[in-house]
Amino acid sequence: MKKSLLLSVAALSALAANAETQIFPCDELGIVGGVSQNGRYAAIYDDENSMGYLWDAENPEEYKLIDGVESGKVSLYDVSNDGIAVGNFYQKGGRYIPCYVTPDGEVHALELSPYALNTNVATNVNSDASIITGYCFFNSPYEDVPGLYTPTQWFRNEDGEYEMVVYSDLDLPAHQGFITRAASEDGRVIAGRLYCGAGSEIPALVVDGELKIFNELETRLEPFYYKDKLLGYYEEYYVDGYHDGWTGEFFSGEFSFIDAWGNVYGYRTKVEDLDPEKGDGNLTHWACIYNLENDEWWDFPASNGLQGFTCGLNRHYIFANGNRYIESNEDMDDMKSVTTSFGFTPPAALAGVMRCSKDGKVLGATTQVMNPATQEYQYFPLMIVLDEPLEAEMDSVEVLMENDLYIVLSTGRIDIANAEGTVYDLNGRIMGSGSTIRVAPGTYVVKSGDNSRKVMVK
Repeated sequence: MKKSLLLSVAALSALAANAETQIFPCDELGIVGGVSQNGRYAAIYDDENSMGYLWDAENPEEYKLIDGVESGKVSLYDVSNDGIAVGNFYQKGGRYIPCYVTPDGEVHALELSPYALNTNVATNVNSDASIITGYCFFNSPYEDVPGLYTPTQWFRNEDGEYEMVVYSDLDLPAHQGFITRAASEDGRVIAGRLYCGAGSEIPALVVDGELKIFNELETRLEPFYYKDKLLGYYEEYYVDGYHDGWTGEFFSGEFSFIDAWGNVYGYRTKVEDLDPEKGDGNLTHWACIYNLENDEWWDFPASNGLQGFTCGLNRHYIFANGNRYIESNEDMDDMKSVTTSFGFTPPAALAGVMRCSKDGKVLGATTQVMNPATQEYQYFPLMIVLDEPLEAEMDSVEVLMENDLYIVLSTGRIDIANAEGTVYDLNGRIMGSGSTIRVAPGTYVVKSGDNSRKVMVK
């Protein structure tokens, strides 16, 4: 019978330890913003210098600088399966324009509202480049607030042109609004962070055009005194009853990545020991994953330098900042070393695996080096290509259980969990032995110990 996809972890997790890993460092400053789902391309940005680079697995040693606009400065944050990268470019006069870039380096500006102000960016693109997602600093003539970061999407029509949708009717806090960081493949879910006051941010989603948050927001009038005289009142935000800035501690939180299975990765704070009278409490920091379909959270205490989860694959492989990841959400207490498990030595300290392809074969990482002059970290992109994918394609996985025999079927391969076996064709010829056997599409017999099972591989 079919079992949950989680059963495939036992068979697939062992592959990474035996993988022959290739790494492709870069001497230019930058952070990996996106890896295409098929693993061929990566988009790199250097916001400090407004530079963008495109990496292509067909020519992995080169990080191609993208320029070609009047300022020559383009930042890239994500890329599709066919190499359409998205980001923004700097326009003379102090405005950033959202754009997409073709693999040959041609830059195309995206439609922009006449009410958009200085900061506008395309942050995400889906696999076939039919949906681009980002945000604009939007000045609505119908609102009292002079400007809000507002989720924005561009949908490609039948003529190949992108049509803009600005979600300007969202009930956003009157401070800085919503910053987009990730989007689902179908564009229904936009993930990022919501600004709720000075220094206060919480993770948030926009689902089918509706804002979804996980905190109670309240605005109260606070008295303003000067030399013991009441001069008036001002609005102050409360999040979960906590008065922002009361003790000098601030909320923090953000969703930064959505995997192909609908899990959203990031970090958040929680309020504990709330004093309702003072509007004060303790803030505890957590790395987190949220699944929208099941409305479930997985939290991991952020300690020993752990800041948050950066990306993952169906919660089987969960990457965090630094040289660390968790293998399977069933083993949240066991942080593993990326460099040790995957067998490579980076040119500098690993700041983290930032993004990954859909199957986990290609990892976009970032290294960090201390600048001796400024005593600040500088960041460099590092592309990591494993010999085997970490996760079989979700659309082609079937997990079978027969007595003590666990078999994971995916495109072109058979995995036997926690055991070894032999695969035969229907004529009795041996096709291979071990825990992983690669085969052509067809029907086979898997035998392990005293158990056997007929299977079909697509």
